[in-house]
Amino acid sequence: MRWCAAGVLCVLCCPSPAYAQATWQAWADATILRVATERLRYAIDAEPKSELTAWVSVETTPHVAYAVTPLLDVVGEVNLEIDNHRGRANGLTVTPRVGAQLHALSRIIGFHSANPDAGIEPRPRRRLDLGSLLRLERQLRVSGDPAAGWRFRDRCSAAYPLNRMKTTADGAISVTSDIEAFVPLASPVRGGRISHIRIRNGVGYRRNFAWRFQMFYVVDTVRNTLGAMEVRSQAIDVLVTRAF
Repeated sequence: MRWCAAGVLCVLCCPSPAYAQATWQAWADATILRVATERLRYAIDAEPKSELTAWVSVETTPHVAYAVTPLLDVVGEVNLEIDNHRGRANGLTVTPRVGAQLHALSRIIGFHSANPDAGIEPRPRRRLDLGSLLRLERQLRVSGDPAAGWRFRDRCSAAYPLNRMKTTADGAISVTSDIEAFVPLASPVRGGRISHIRIRNGVGYRRNFAWRFQMFYVVDTVRNTLGAMEVRSQAIDVLVTRAF
């Protein structure tokens, strides 16, 4: 049964758009996570992205999340991105974001005194972990081409541990699948409200509370001038998280 569920997760978001002129990229993501209390978490993330012959961008994102209820977190972050224009001056974009993380199957949040260990980290109530990350962002272009303005993002995700009962257990190997839709609010998009879709399928290994590793296959699709969705890039994304 568990292998069947894993297979469903991996094919849940299988992309169908055309792959014309799609580029291959390599991403690396390093995160420092501080679980301050049973409800409050801080993180800072650094993510370089590169094609085979040139770098694409470097992003840094300070992040804070607060668990209001077992079903809901409020989140805030500021993304700083330096992107490569290939032959022109590099561009800098600052993107503040606010939003909410919904946990469909709820979580266990302890109410004991906070200790500097994994005991204060929220944990899913069930083996399957379903969620939705809703964010509103404003792109502010400091240099380079004009930014896109206000945008809404919704990422729906599912994670399932293959060898443990919870994704937060030490030694857990999990499969993860998510799909994120990008909806610009400032200007209409030909062919539909969604301008960009990102699909990720991958596997993760949680060694213990302090160390987590993930690897994703990522497909980015964008709406072209004719209003059809086409694949812009494919990437392998390697993520490492160090928690305290």
